[in-house]
Amino acid sequence: METRQQAEERAGGTREPDTSVPGGAPAAAGAPTTAGAPAGLPRSRVEVLLTVLLIVLTGTFLLANLRTYSGALLVWEPAVLEGLEDAFLARQSIPSYLLKTLTWDDGLVSKGDWSLLYGAPAYALLTTLGFNAVSLRLPAVIAALLTLAAAGWLGRRLLGPGGALALASVLALSPGFLYYGRYGTSLAATTLTVLLAAGLTILFLEATDRYLPRALLLAASMALATLHYAPGRLAVLFLVFFLPVGVLLGPREERAAKFRALAVLVLCLAAFWGAQKLAGRSQSFLMARGEQVFNFFTDPTYISGYLGRAVAPDKLTAADKLTIAKNVAFGRLPELVRVLSPSLTPAQPMDLIGSDPPRVPFLPLPLLLLALVGFARSMRHPLKPRHLIPVGVVIALSGPVLLTTRVDAHRLSLMVIPIGLWAAEAAVVLWHSLPRLPGGILALAIFGAGVPYVTRPLHRLERPGTLPLASSLDAAIDRAGRPVMLAIAADHTVVGLSQLKVLELERRARLEKRTSGPGVPTLLPERVLLLLRQGGREGKENVAEELVAILSTAPVLLGPMQEFGAIGEVLRKAGLESTPAGSAQVPLLLVSHRTAPLRGRAPGGPPTPSSLEMSPERLVFVSDLVPVKAESDFTPHRMDATWDGSPLVVGGQTYQKGIGVHARCSMTFAVPEGARRFQARIGLAPGAAGCPDARVGYFVKDQDGNYLFSNPSLRFTDAPEDVSVPLEGVRELTLVASEGGNGRDCDHANWALASFVMVPGAAPPLPARTPGVPR
Repeated sequence: METRQQAEERAGGTREPDTSVPGGAPAAAGAPTTAGAPAGLPRSRVEVLLTVLLIVLTGTFLLANLRTYSGALLVWEPAVLEGLEDAFLARQSIPSYLLKTLTWDDGLVSKGDWSLLYGAPAYALLTTLGFNAVSLRLPAVIAALLTLAAAGWLGRRLLGPGGALALASVLALSPGFLYYGRYGTSLAATTLTVLLAAGLTILFLEATDRYLPRALLLAASMALATLHYAPGRLAVLFLVFFLPVGVLLGPREERAAKFRALAVLVLCLAAFWGAQKLAGRSQSFLMARGEQVFNFFTDPTYISGYLGRAVAPDKLTAADKLTIAKNVAFGRLPELVRVLSPSLTPAQPMDLIGSDPPRVPFLPLPLLLLALVGFARSMRHPLKPRHLIPVGVVIALSGPVLLTTRVDAHRLSLMVIPIGLWAAEAAVVLWHSLPRLPGGILALAIFGAGVPYVTRPLHRLERPGTLPLASSLDAAIDRAGRPVMLAIAADHTVVGLSQLKVLELERRARLEKRTSGPGVPTLLPERVLLLLRQGGREGKENVAEELVAILSTAPVLLGPMQEFGAIGEVLRKAGLESTPAGSAQVPLLLVSHRTAPLRGRAPGGPPTPSSLEMSPERLVFVSDLVPVKAESDFTPHRMDATWDGSPLVVGGQTYQKGIGVHARCSMTFAVPEGARRFQARIGLAPGAAGCPDARVGYFVKDQDGNYLFSNPSLRFTDAPEDVSVPLEGVRELTLVASEGGNGRDCDHANWALASFVMVPGAAPPLPARTPGVPR
């Protein structure tokens, strides 16, 4: 049978010299180049055109149905969106956001918003083109397509003719690669940069000239590879330490020049490390590996579990630590084997979206068999950098995770690079060793056998049971027509799409100049959501206070209602307006401002003008009474002093009488007989000056829990406010200082001159005092 080489030579086919064919040896005489080119068209150009066509087809596949699937985001996308949202609400500019992503974060998949090649482009797209799932995911698609282009370039350089199409095809048939390239995550950017760093390392070590520019380009690629998911940093560490070894394995006459270039590379990386240290980010370099073996040496539970006996951490011997490490590694080995094991059949959609991390193979079974052949072939030349580096990357990625709490597809996702290189090498060798027709048929058969492994799990993703809630949220947000806060008791993957919709309303309001200043977070704080879900059973006093504080900034969309129990009564007592929203299938409530003003002050409105009574003979000071009930979440209240014992100061003036508390604090007093009204001057203590976000809610309630006064969100920078509440029919008065809807940090609340104003002749005899005179 005539081989392709013989046919090409008989047809007068030319060959181009190449020193990078599989096996690392120079091309043999008569070695063929890309076969099957049309007459007059160079075979290398045919390969380029086919690779470009593959990238276009892959891009079309990745973009199809990218917006959503059954109304949900993937499990880590909402966490990514949270980081992007924080920057948007704070009105951070795109350039400043880009600068932030030049520093290391914790290297988590769920912190992909901080990555340079995913997070910064996603932020730019969302803030300029609109908040939707496509803008959130598109940067990952772009990174995946750039990876295919880089694979084509490196495949040609490393594997010779046919290598470009082979390596790009292998990646395009990887379910894991396409999965991470389709849904918003920094893993796509990590794969791109690590592939470039590994390929450029091989090319540097095998180069015979231009060492310095190659070293500078390699240093840049290594730095880029560290700015995304943490496994990329493990790969970079291996490459850095392997470089001098690789130089020593090369020709003796090249070593001096290559080591000089390596010195420049090391200086560049040291400068990059120094910049991270100055930025305070150096400690984040390898933080995303879960709990590591070093944690196991300090935790008594882990020690007893892995050692088999209880030993104090400071009493561990070197032998004990070695035993713990060995037991941890052996415990992870089955997980490693399970992740790397091939799947005989294509994965199902729920294998990808029904678990975190996903159950997704690196390569289809046909290509995995090729990878085994390529690995065996590469071992014929075990000391060549192009064969040592893929093996080293595998060890660098899999070794450290054996000493952590979990081995999963996320942490091993970069395995597609060495495995893909082996499969591509075997494909090139097979293609060149067979006649044209059988070789073409075999290539199409392998490619076709791999397609179902990609299309079946990725083409249509469905998440049963989430669409009704997503549709109801859509309708409710449309009905509100303005930014709202979401108090939704549902999976965050479903709520994530609603967050995008709310943020888009905020973006449009900014474009139309209808809003200024920082935006409002899309999600109700988790602690407040928990209180709302408890409804009338526990903590109901806190529910309305926190909710009123939040409603001063935006309405709240609440639901599904079956998750919130007896919340209706709580909302009614607070006088909050509740409007049905959503759909009949999934009912929601839109909770907004009060339906009627309070007797003291309506939330969000101007203070009620009042003149505080200053005549001592008509006043009964609350600080002279014993509370009927007092509750403090942080520290007890103080009479005639701030919560920490310092003088009672409000608005820069010091008062002798009043109460100082730290939110949350509630005090109930019996109303003295003959009391006409309650009065106080409220404001935050000077100690809150160090917290720009310090905010306190002040409330006054009667014995039935009805609100007589409310200022749900008083800041340190706000002017003091005078409270004057009529007491007709009031037997008990409760003073509440809440956390203002944003936590208790620096919530130092003072009630200066808190007192009951008595009708003439009703005040009991009290010692002489001068209540309102500042010290």
